[in-house]
Amino acid sequence: EIIKDNENGLFYNPDDPESLASAILKLCKNKKLYNTLANNGFKTSRNFKWHLLAGKITNISIKE
Repeated sequence: EIIKDNENGLFYNPDDPESLASAILKLCKNKKLYNTLANNGFKTSRNFKWHLLAGKITNISIKE
């Protein structure tokens, strides 16, 4: 639910080394996709800063 294929990451089969190699080659051959994934990945990571997560956890524990 966090990683979206070809938007902020690439999916591959972790049990298949060729699948990982294919994903890496895809990035090497497509600079636009590489830049898109890097930029969107950085934007996604902003949602996971400690103070934001701690605030959500605090809100959950107070409501229970």
